[in-house]
Amino acid sequence: FKDKDALFVAVVKYYAAEAERTFYPLLEMTPAGKVNIKNFMCSALKSSPAAGCFLTNCQRDFAQLPRAAQKVVHQHFEKLRQLFIMNLAADLE
Repeated sequence: FKDKDALFVAVVKYYAAEAERTFYPLLEMTPAGKVNIKNFMCSALKSSPAAGCFLTNCQRDFAQLPRAAQKVVHQHFEKLRQLFIMNLAADLE
């Protein structure tokens, strides 16, 4: 790694990829609905304490992150937001 920032960005990317592999499929199941959100939340609570917490802390400290890490964190939480909206909207139909 070139420097500490590059190492940090690599770690953020790793955790985002793990979260995508582990949690996104729970929110992408069909039929969409609140049950997917419940399953996501239950799974997050049952997982290792480290799963997800790092990304949440990155969100909290967003302004201090390197720009490349900000981009990864933003994309992760934007995807989660879209999946939550999709599931909530499905229950309104």
